Amino acid sequence: MDEVTRNLMQERRNLVGFLTALTGDRSVADDLFQETCIDALRLKDQFQPGSNFGAWVRSIARIRALRHCRARGKDPLPFSPELMEKLAATWETIMPLTVESDRETALNACIQELQEHHRDVLHRRYARRQSHQCIAKHLNRSVESVKMLTSRLRKRLRLCIERKCTEQETEQTELSS
Repeated sequence: MDEVTRNLMQERRNLVGFLTALTGDRSVADDLFQETCIDALRLKDQFQPGSNFGAWVRSIARIRALRHCRARGKDPLPFSPELMEKLAATWETIMPLTVESDRETALNACIQELQEHHRDVLHRRYARRQSHQCIAKHLNRSVESVKMLTSRLRKRLRLCIERKCTEQETEQTELSS
C-alpha cells in the first residue's frame, strides 16, 4: 500500500466530518469522500512529502464539495465559497470538536446495546452525577449492589469498546490490503 492510500485511510473520519460540515449531509459526505480518494490517488504526484497531507486532501475535498453543491442547481450552497475556504483553513483547530473518536463511537454503540434499565443507571451515575446512595434509593436496592452493578457495567462497556475497536482496525486493515 502506498503512502497516499495509507494517509487517506488515516484521514477518513476527519475528511468525512469535514465534508459533512461543508454539505450538511452525511450520505453526500460519504459519496464525496470516495470521489476525493479517487482524485487524491490520481493527483498523488502533486503531493509534496513532508507537507501537511490533511490540508492537501481537504483542498481536494473542498473543491469536490463546491462542485457538488453547484451541480445541485436550484438548492443554494450551504455556505458561501469564501466561508468554505475559511472553514477549510481552520479545520484542524475545530476538527476535534466535530469528529468523534473511534472509542467514542464504540462507546455510544455499546451503550445502546445495554438494557434500558442499565443505561438508566449509567446515565444517573455519570451524566447526572448521582451518588451510589441516591441511585440505590431510587432503585430500592442496597448501595453495595449498585456499586457492583456499575462496576460490572463499566467492565462490560470496556470489553465491548475493545472488541469494536479491534473489529474496526481489522476492517480497515482488510480494506487497505
